[in-house]
Amino acid sequence: MLKKNLAVLLTGILFCPAIIAQPCTLPSSAWSTYTKIRSMPGADSRIFEVTSPQGLKGLIDRSGKIVLPVVYKTVGNISNDRVVCIQQDKKYVLANVKTGSVLPLPYKKVSPTINDGTIIIEDVKPLMIGLKGEVLIRPGLYQSIGDAAFGTVPVMKNKLYGYCDLNGSELIPCKYYYAGTMEKGIGIVQKQSQGVVTEGAVNSKGVEVIKPVYARVKHINNLLAAKNNDDLYALFSADGKQLSDFIYSNIFTVENED
Repeated sequence: MLKKNLAVLLTGILFCPAIIAQPCTLPSSAWSTYTKIRSMPGADSRIFEVTSPQGLKGLIDRSGKIVLPVVYKTVGNISNDRVVCIQQDKKYVLANVKTGSVLPLPYKKVSPTINDGTIIIEDVKPLMIGLKGEVLIRPGLYQSIGDAAFGTVPVMKNKLYGYCDLNGSELIPCKYYYAGTMEKGIGIVQKQSQGVVTEGAVNSKGVEVIKPVYARVKHINNLLAAKNNDDLYALFSADGKQLSDFIYSNIFTVENED
């Protein structure tokens, strides 16, 4: 059988490198003041992470104005105008890049990323907090907490995975060998039988739009792709309708760089 590759074009995506070169709109004084300048993901290229000669980090805007003091050991990614930082004393804070306010986070280990307005805390028992520091998922409710997306959170209980909402209420029972973060309301799940792991896809209502019987399932923009035991892929719609035969050696997304 002739194997084919299928590329699904993803349009409307602007390519922005993580490390910016000197020809840009930043004032020349910024380049002489800081040893490194990096565009911040999630900030629409309006805010830049800078590193001082002493190795400390902060944030500036396009005019060179400091929006977060250059006093931190690490600076996370910006989301909802918030960013998780580690101070020189190794304590965590949640900074607001618009107001300049800083909220102490009295935990031993805090995720540097903010997802769907939530932050994962890896303390003695995992928990999840919101942008005001409020506890959303209480400690010990689940053995493991994954990244939130589209109002859902992959969680583990009794060594099995499922999904809950942003307040910890169960949405999909913990019955899977693994459950990944949802993309556009669809999560990739795994089941294990006699040592063999198979994959499928579930929506936020718990419906298995692709039964977990395939060697691999992956997101392809607004679609899904599944691989059978012959190492061939087929394309599926987000609601599980099969759009092609299993004839492709791979299906991948091509980003359109404008």
